Amino acid sequence: LQKVKRSLATPYRAGSVWYMNEETFDALAALVDPAGRPLVQDLMVEGFEGKMLGYNVVIDYTMPSLNDTGAIPFMFGSFDRAVTYFRVEGEHKYDQLAAFGGNHHIYDSVNFGMRIEDACALKGARVAGAKA
Repeated sequence: LQKVKRSLATPYRAGSVWYMNEETFDALAALVDPAGRPLVQDLMVEGFEGKMLGYNVVIDYTMPSLNDTGAIPFMFGSFDRAVTYFRVEGEHKYDQLAAFGGNHHIYDSVNFGMRIEDACALKGARVAGAKA
């Protein structure tokens, strides 16, 4: 965790948070540092799950767990600075009537995308994964 935190350049740390799923959070919350202090502190403060290494923790249920081999179970930084998500509203396409024997088809689609803005604003660590 310290390596991930230090890998994020100092100017990017202001406003950064930890992202992880609830299972990973619970596993890390059970740990203590070398001085015997809990790794996760200030539980349920200011709308966050807690603080870890001085930064707020955000629970993201779509993140993989520590047991998912080769996955990145936690990230540190700012998704807002790192990526932009966008959505293009539904687009209607009207096919030619003759092509379908007189029947017509209307397709409705929603396009969703993501663009990398600043790859330096978000860091994560890939773990080998524990055996269940």
